[in-house]
Amino acid sequence: LLPPVTRLAEEIDPSSDLHRLLFDSSPEATKDWIEAFLTIPDTRGRIVDFRTYPQQGAMLRNHTGRDYTVKGRQTRASSLFLARRVRRVTTSWGLKCLIAAHDDFTTGLFRARIQHHIRDLANHGMVYKLKVDNDDEMVIDGLESGFVFQSGEQRVMGRSFAVLDALISEYAHWKPEKASELMGGLLPAVPGPPYGLIDIESTPRGAEGDFYEGVLDAQPNNPNSQWSVHFYPWWME
Repeated sequence: LLPPVTRLAEEIDPSSDLHRLLFDSSPEATKDWIEAFLTIPDTRGRIVDFRTYPQQGAMLRNHTGRDYTVKGRQTRASSLFLARRVRRVTTSWGLKCLIAAHDDFTTGLFRARIQHHIRDLANHGMVYKLKVDNDDEMVIDGLESGFVFQSGEQRVMGRSFAVLDALISEYAHWKPEKASELMGGLLPAVPGPPYGLIDIESTPRGAEGDFYEGVLDAQPNNPNSQWSVHFYPWWME
């Protein structure tokens, strides 16, 4: 299996399973890619094959490109959202993906998970050389796609570059005095679907704050909203 760095989409037989795994944008193909190539720590700390759970399958099927996700604890939303972005970044040219959690430490954990998945791909023959690899950025040589890592502790966010994919994690737990300003800088940097995608996900934190207001605004009874809202409870398992 050769890396897509050296085999473009048009060079792979469109009818092959490899082409479908790498380039088909359907939820089913994304799920199959995750389960074919990735591993993940289980609840006991063992590294096991990434097998999607019912909530994660629903997240793939319900994705619109502008999504608020209200989640219970341990529904594995962040793991699914990160995996989906690793697929998009490693099969695209020049795509910049922003990853931001509520604090620097958690963003660092997300960065480590992405590094883990890049090693997963190497174990399947898809070797990606990183031309930039530091705490703030990760860029794949040859593809010029990569990740920018920020958090709710930053001073600014998304004001100096265009973002084609963004994951905003635990947004309800961002510092209230900074959340609106940071999001105000990011949202204009993300074009609309299907070119630009953004997930804002969080466990709840009461009936106040930007996350709460965003979820209310995204309700289906608001015809003017460009967002969708989803709730994934723990009992789906």
